[in-house]
Amino acid sequence: MALVLNDRVKETSTTTGTGTLDLAGAETGFQTFVAGIGTTNTCYYCIAAQGGAQWEVGIGTVTDASPDTLARTTILTNSSGDTSALTLGAGTKDVFCVQPASKAVFEDASGNIAVPGTVDGIDIATRDGVLTSTTTTANAALPKAGGAMTGAITTNSTFDGVDVATRDGVLTSTTTTANAALPKGGGTMTGNIAMSGSETVDGVDISVRDGVLSSTVTVANAALPKAGGEMSGNITMAGSETVDGRDLSADGTKLDGIEASADVTDATNVGTAITAFPTGTDAVAADLVPYYDVDAGAWEKSTVTNLALQGPAGPTGGAGPPGPDGPAGPTGPTGGAGPTGPTGPTGPTGPAGGFTTGSDAQVNSLGVNTAGSGTAGEIRATNNITAYYSDPLLKDFEGPIDNALEKLKAITGYYFKENELAKSLGYNNARRQVGVNAREVESILPEVVTEAPIDSQYLTVWYEKLVPLIIEAIKELDKKSCKCKCKKGK
Repeated sequence: MALVLNDRVKETSTTTGTGTLDLAGAETGFQTFVAGIGTTNTCYYCIAAQGGAQWEVGIGTVTDASPDTLARTTILTNSSGDTSALTLGAGTKDVFCVQPASKAVFEDASGNIAVPGTVDGIDIATRDGVLTSTTTTANAALPKAGGAMTGAITTNSTFDGVDVATRDGVLTSTTTTANAALPKGGGTMTGNIAMSGSETVDGVDISVRDGVLSSTVTVANAALPKAGGEMSGNITMAGSETVDGRDLSADGTKLDGIEASADVTDATNVGTAITAFPTGTDAVAADLVPYYDVDAGAWEKSTVTNLALQGPAGPTGGAGPPGPDGPAGPTGPTGGAGPTGPTGPTGPTGPAGGFTTGSDAQVNSLGVNTAGSGTAGEIRATNNITAYYSDPLLKDFEGPIDNALEKLKAITGYYFKENELAKSLGYNNARRQVGVNAREVESILPEVVTEAPIDSQYLTVWYEKLVPLIIEAIKELDKKSCKCKCKKGK
């Protein structure tokens, strides 16, 4: 989820209250919040009531849904002067992406930029105090990776675990660098290393080993190379020394007595060797026997069992007994339906129908003193339907409707037929009808517009409430008519 700013993102909404806004689609020339901001992302938004004084600025979260929504996540300011979510009234509101003044970074009249937070995670004001209080920049901070620093570094601590001041004293007091320290792994050292006593390298006393090498006749007498090394020259045994447990002097004599042309595959030698074996009488199937493979032309070995000569194939045996029964086959298809059973007993009497004064009920259609029509949502009655009130004892009048004639002229009466969207919501009147545009009326006289009962995202008009507007318009028209008559009389 990211905070996104984008140009020309604007939709409308008729949502009321303090909750999440249902968005009604982009206005002409603009894009939706899902297209411009992206679902699950946040943005700065402004809600402004059309023709009203309510407005709100905050941070909202966009969700791609049916309809798309904008959650009022954080309120920055509003027309009430606080940071609480406004209770939005009825009517259409413009909802658009905005750059709040409180979130803008700009250069003031003195050429300075004020940043209340951090830049790249660094508190600039605090860092400036550190740099101001130090004697040199080098004492204040080291550059970031990839940066360059000029001047010397003075430290009262260590680098990579090394006390530089102490090491410098050692290097200064020694006669040569080689006496002071050996280079780290991968480094190169020039000059000789002098051992002052019985020091060792890799566990070897170099002074003692050097004496051994100097006193021997040849290097071969002094030492053998380590694993992986090579040695030239012969090794002479002075007595009964061994190699890998073998006395080479004794074994060498044995090797000298072996026939020079001895060959383990030579038939003569092998035959003589076999004849010399002792005769046994306890051979078992797993014992090995040497034999000469004529086809391969070589001596081989095999077990007693495998060497047994096979006789000719015997006659075919008789038929065996019948095998066991096989598994059960799959279930067969379902049989046909049986005859209809007898009628069951009558059930208990249900509860009494009808409505009470405390009922909350929903019906498909309603008929008062007549049958219901069967058309979803239709109410039919054989007499007047009386509702609301008009008694002045129950009203605080705020004056007559002004500019009634102009407002009435701005409302258009239309012929229309229900479209596919209306049919998908359950309406099925195919005849041509007459009516007004609720959104057009809302912009002129919002007091007569409310949410449609089929879905809160659509509007409807209380037609009977247009009568006061018509009354005042007729009065204004009558006044104009009187003025015209008076002018003609003069």
